Amino acid sequence: MSRLLAESQNIKQRFHEIPVARGWTSVKDLIGFFNPLAGRFQAANTGLAGFFKDLHKEKEDSVDSAMAYVLLDEANLSPIEHYWATFMAMTDGEKTPFRIGEDDFSVPDCMRFLATINYDGTTEPLSPRMIDRAPIILMEESSMEGECTVEESIADILPVSWNTMEELFGKKERHPSLNEGEKKAFDAVRYVLNKSDGPFGRPIQISRRKEIAIQHFCERGRTLMNSENQLTALDYAIKQHVLPQVRGHGKPFKKRLDELSKVLSDYHLDNSYYILDRMITYGTEDLDSYDFFCW
Repeated sequence: MSRLLAESQNIKQRFHEIPVARGWTSVKDLIGFFNPLAGRFQAANTGLAGFFKDLHKEKEDSVDSAMAYVLLDEANLSPIEHYWATFMAMTDGEKTPFRIGEDDFSVPDCMRFLATINYDGTTEPLSPRMIDRAPIILMEESSMEGECTVEESIADILPVSWNTMEELFGKKERHPSLNEGEKKAFDAVRYVLNKSDGPFGRPIQISRRKEIAIQHFCERGRTLMNSENQLTALDYAIKQHVLPQVRGHGKPFKKRLDELSKVLSDYHLDNSYYILDRMITYGTEDLDSYDFFCW
């Protein structure tokens, strides 16, 4: 799906795929390191150092550059927050410089990281810190069928500049607010997850970082999603940002999830309801152990 994203924008040459290996422990495995014996920078065989240098040859102030993507394939074969630590601050909008050899670089405005993961006994679990900084998109079998086709009328204007993509899909300078219906539904979800009175097991906090991400998602999504349900954007935001944080065990925690399920049903947040229903079903069969990553 990540490759189709690049293909649909006609930027295959600006798509850099990195197969993550087991045992990566730091950024040196991703980019490289200074070799004191050789007295020079030794790039990792991922090719990321060269990819950064190629992007920085473009004009820094250019708004005509197309998007560029780095795909970390099988990203959780090693702990992501270890080898990707240099770029963690980027998720909050900070442009932290880093060094490649004798040169300082920062992540170009046009570049984005993508990651694919499997979740089984051969991979590392995603830490709460990582989940708090990234939306998690489940790829169902039906969503991966078909081929990527671009209409001729659109193909003529591709690739679209990163500045235009940012205007269409990026975060706004101000933090937008949820509309009245979205806020009512979101507050109901947050209340169920956070309440500590009664036998509901461990509460789940929705961080300010996640709340801001959800606000931006809904601000962009509600105008782009063609749906009769006015809460479709919030539905996908909860599915991608909130449900991945759900992890707990025991019958009291199941009561919390049952109550959350009722809230999702009452507000017709059908995509989130479907995922939560599977989590509850699988968790009940697995000795009351509930986890978003249960597939």
